[in-house]
Amino acid sequence: MPILAKPSTILQMHTAILGTDFKSVSLDVLEKLYFDHERIKAFHKELPKDVPVSEWVILSTCNRMEIYFACEDVDYTFKWLIRYLANYCKVDAQILEKVSYKMNCHEAVNHLFHVAAGTESMVYGESEILGQIKDAYFHSAESQMTGPYMNKVFQLAISAGKRVRDETAISKGSYSISSIAVEAIRKRLNNDTNISILLIGVGIMTQRALKKLQALGYNNVYVTNRTQEKAEVFAQEEELTVIPFREWKSKMPEMDVLYFATRTAVPLIYSDDLVHLEKKPIIVDVGVPRNVESDCSKYSTLISIDSLEDVAKETQKNRLGEKDHIDQILDQVKSDFQQWYSYKQAHV
Repeated sequence: MPILAKPSTILQMHTAILGTDFKSVSLDVLEKLYFDHERIKAFHKELPKDVPVSEWVILSTCNRMEIYFACEDVDYTFKWLIRYLANYCKVDAQILEKVSYKMNCHEAVNHLFHVAAGTESMVYGESEILGQIKDAYFHSAESQMTGPYMNKVFQLAISAGKRVRDETAISKGSYSISSIAVEAIRKRLNNDTNISILLIGVGIMTQRALKKLQALGYNNVYVTNRTQEKAEVFAQEEELTVIPFREWKSKMPEMDVLYFATRTAVPLIYSDDLVHLEKKPIIVDVGVPRNVESDCSKYSTLISIDSLEDVAKETQKNRLGEKDHIDQILDQVKSDFQQWYSYKQAHV
């Protein structure tokens, strides 16, 4: 990887973002940029000594990958990060440059506060992103990758996200990617609640989908997971039937819906698994990286994160009326950060 000449002039500290999301990039690229907790730890450990970033937090979800950081020279750091991240994630640097957005100072802080509020999510006002921000901040702080700037901006962002949800109706209905995936299933099967559904994975996306399914009266729900013990605990709590992971493919002919929500390096199901099935199940894939090979769409109805965007837009209409109230809350929080930042810079 080419080495950039590090600037010698010491500048004031800036907060900034390098990121991309579902509005800017295809799922093919986004899944290469996905960072789970283990990858974040490895990323931190492998950083070179001349890294131009003093603090950072990596926020990685099914819809976005954003690196929030503090640095002295923003332009230099953006160039360094693009090259380093492209090399690390095996993404063409020119493509990454094209699909990335770069923000610094007030624009970056404003963006984070809006992300925490849920106004930048595919599902406008969804609550899941706030928990993801908390986790991202916690893991970076635990790895000693944060300092005064990231600590302050993320603590304010979390507080702002809570206030928006407590003081406005933006989260009314508790829509999430999981819930609109269930809505998509319901529409395709004409509200038939007697269908059989297999949940693959027991994480938060599965838990939220199950809650929605149960509320709608779907009772024939099964679960499988790589770790049998986790599947059994989850099934016992939710009164579900467990299918051993090694056997779930043999049960596909009995299922109307397969709901995938796991973290996996390779797809769990390929088009070859579907070719000879007389009855093709509807397949839902909300995993990142993708749990289902894209060619499966040739043989079965495939509902992916990409295809849920239109459904998400429908849920947004009833929530846009909260925009002015949300902006008022976020303006107050931005003012708090600006006061702190001005004081901090004056006393460097």
